[in-house]
Amino acid sequence: MRYTYQARPWTMNRERRGDQHWSQTRLRTAEWRKAFWALGIQQRRRFERASITVEVFMRAPVADTGACYPAVKAAIDGLVDAGVLPGDTGQHLPSITFLAPIRVGKDQVERLTLVLEPMP
Repeated sequence: MRYTYQARPWTMNRERRGDQHWSQTRLRTAEWRKAFWALGIQQRRRFERASITVEVFMRAPVADTGACYPAVKAAIDGLVDAGVLPGDTGQHLPSITFLAPIRVGKDQVERLTLVLEPMP
């Protein structure tokens, strides 16, 4: 099952720069969490246990492979809120795999996709 939000995910470097007020970070996190909640509600799929593969599509500059972790964490929390997964602990989510970001052209949409694969 694929869940895609069309926006450029923010990165750990952005979080660590410290040039934004905490309330701006909170709003960004809430936006992504709510977006993936809505995607989870729309798909109406439930997994007791799943692995997640992260696909990121960005224009230049392309981030490091795991740099978009803050956006991914918010996205996973949104899927948990929607009931797609009962939780994000190792019991329900034993693995998260980050693929290297893919560079897209100026005419393409930046996006983050979470691919959930059911696990026994």
